[in-house]
Amino acid sequence: MLEANGATLDPNENALIASFTETISDQEFNNDTPKDLPEHKATTKGALTTAMAQMNERGEKLGELREKTADLQSDAQSYQKISKQLKLKMKQQEERKMFGLF
Repeated sequence: MLEANGATLDPNENALIASFTETISDQEFNNDTPKDLPEHKATTKGALTTAMAQMNERGEKLGELREKTADLQSDAQSYQKISKQLKLKMKQQEERKMFGLF
């Protein structure tokens, strides 16, 4: 996994981006209509920019989900620990009542 702008990218995503970027840079346009060439380049560049921005946003959202998942896991472990302590305490109190020690 590689990181780009704080987002972790899967190697497949990197390969896809590299392939897309290479395709864009190597793309040849029809020489019969040179007046359309700048428009095609602008459209392609815009699409690439949009795709990269969306990918960065996706990476940020995935990072937030990882953090929330870690927090939830930590909270669940704390809850489990406290519930075990409470169960043990309640059991000890019951035993004391049974033997008249309380």
